Amino acid sequence: MRRIHYSALFALIALSATTLFNSCCCDKDDSTVKDNPVVEVSSVSITDAEGTVLSEIDMYQDSTFQFKVDVQPANATDKSVTYSSDNESVAAITPSGLITAGAIGTANITVATKDKKISTSLLVRVVLSEINIYQDSTFQLKVDVQLTDAIDKTVTYMSDNESVASVNSTGMITAGNIGTANITVATDDGKFSANILVHVLGNYARITRSLTDEGRAAQAVDLGLPSGTLWADRNIGASSESELGQWFYWGDVFQPEDSVFTEDKYKTLPAYKANADIAHTRFDMATLLWGGEWQLPTKAQIQELINGCTFIPENGGYRATSKSDPTKSILLPYTANCDHRGWVRGYNNYGWGCYWSSTPEANNKADYFYFNEYDVISLNAGYAPTDRFAGISVRPVQVPPSE
Repeated sequence: MRRIHYSALFALIALSATTLFNSCCCDKDDSTVKDNPVVEVSSVSITDAEGTVLSEIDMYQDSTFQFKVDVQPANATDKSVTYSSDNESVAAITPSGLITAGAIGTANITVATKDKKISTSLLVRVVLSEINIYQDSTFQLKVDVQLTDAIDKTVTYMSDNESVASVNSTGMITAGNIGTANITVATDDGKFSANILVHVLGNYARITRSLTDEGRAAQAVDLGLPSGTLWADRNIGASSESELGQWFYWGDVFQPEDSVFTEDKYKTLPAYKANADIAHTRFDMATLLWGGEWQLPTKAQIQELINGCTFIPENGGYRATSKSDPTKSILLPYTANCDHRGWVRGYNNYGWGCYWSSTPEANNKADYFYFNEYDVISLNAGYAPTDRFAGISVRPVQVPPSE
């Protein structure tokens, strides 16, 4: 550090000598340069609110972190900087330096001067903050101790509710009763710790891995809609365009093993408390089962489909044909739905189709796409959203990235 001070002092003396020489030997009027010299940026650093310089941070999913930027010297002519992330899906960054954590993984946030001559970076690790597991199942935690000079990296595991989720000395969580529990992982000296919230859900039948495989086979159809939204050629759980697929609670990928969708069961699921649009979140059935390029359609995207297509009855459903390109279409089969009494309503005999949107509404309801054999094609059957605990089909969409 002393060498840096000497170098800075030497540079200052050299600059003063050069300025003096120019003032003595040159007749040209450079008063403007003398009065407003350009002061270049020498360093950029990322700090927390207290001014501590940061090189890496850990964040939980869906959390945010506001960092500060220290540009030196304080009297630099242009102290403006730009922000960028090399992995927006993991850590997105706003022009004000606010980081939003997304998918689990790592990302590098870069802060640079406008001319890109000086920059610094921050490594962001997005870690698991909560998990959903089902009764009688297990989940193995993996712990990364970021203490490079530590001799002892041993950790201990603790649960604040053993009857819901117990954890052994290796980090294996075993689910018990329905409920929530906090699992704490701490170094033996107690100086460092991390927590994960465990939701234990009812032991309902799981959707098989084949749904993911079917998602890989699904095709995205361009119907020429103004937003550029692409619609899947089949429902989740269907192997062809004409198959029903499977019903889902709103915001959950699992089905009750008795195929009876009830509010009591739904109340045990995390999506019961969701109050924001669930597209591309941990509640999005399409994203979870078919991958990150797929999502549930929003209310607006469903309305766009209704406005942008003609609907003609065909093969136990309706074929939606693009108005702008009649060669492009998708088949929407009559799917019916399963209500809170466990009654199957609709399907082929009754000509009734229901498809979830990602858009929630008040009173634990959500918007959906509805149609029947009597040419009623609308949002929410033309009058109101439906209960989130109804069993309803899903038709995923893709949204091309904006340019």
